[in-house]
Amino acid sequence: MKKREAIIDYIVDYSAKNHFPPTNREIGKAVGLRSPATVSGHLHRLRKGGRINFIDKESRTLTVPDEVRVVKIVDFKNGQPYVIELEGKKYVLDNEYREI
Repeated sequence: MKKREAIIDYIVDYSAKNHFPPTNREIGKAVGLRSPATVSGHLHRLRKGGRINFIDKESRTLTVPDEVRVVKIVDFKNGQPYVIELEGKKYVLDNEYREI
């Protein structure tokens, strides 16, 4: 399951930086998969589970629905609340979820 999470993270990061999604070969290279068929298998399972969307036989159509985007932990110190970044905004995550 860690490989699929890495794939989603890569799609989100690559798409944010380049304004278009990666190819299967780029995903494979980034997450350590040599075979495009293996990447395709992971992508189909992720789509079946509702984690990503794409159009069959079309290149660069991968999208990750907003509700499954992984937040990035920006700052964490022992005993301190998490500071996370989601869509360019920073939030504190302790007993509440509030923008900072």
